[in-house]
Amino acid sequence: MGRHPRSESENLERLEHILEGATRSFADSGYRGTTMAKVADTLSLSPGTLYLYFSGKEALFHSVIAYCLLNEWESYLDGISGSAFGNTETIALLSRQFRRLVAESPVGWPVRDTTEDPASELEDVLRALYQILFHHQDVIRIVERSRNSWPELAESVEHTLVQGLRRGL
Repeated sequence: MGRHPRSESENLERLEHILEGATRSFADSGYRGTTMAKVADTLSLSPGTLYLYFSGKEALFHSVIAYCLLNEWESYLDGISGSAFGNTETIALLSRQFRRLVAESPVGWPVRDTTEDPASELEDVLRALYQILFHHQDVIRIVERSRNSWPELAESVEHTLVQGLRRGL
């Protein structure tokens, strides 16, 4: 008797499990320090299982970044396993998403000429910025851990997120 094929929901559940484990691995070890075998071992899977979902480490890394940044990551990742991803696509995704975050952040809110409670208004802005950074802590940590092996990635985040928020403030 053979195994029954996984349903779409079971595949999605397994994919999310893989992405969660890979996120931890990349956040702990960075891009260079993470291998497909290490991710598989962390998840108690065979490396071959990972290759059913991703063509290689680059596609897995790109998928982790999408998983950390996008609300609709499932539709974005649909069919990603056979695709090749490299530096350019991952940096473009990060830049696009961080530009959007900056544009939607409190630094883009209109500044009032007068306010009855400036301390409260500043607190609201800082609280909202904290929430943005808290919500994206995994991807920020991954980029920071990957800084030495992938400096273009770190430069992109510095340019779009950090400088964008500074300019807005």
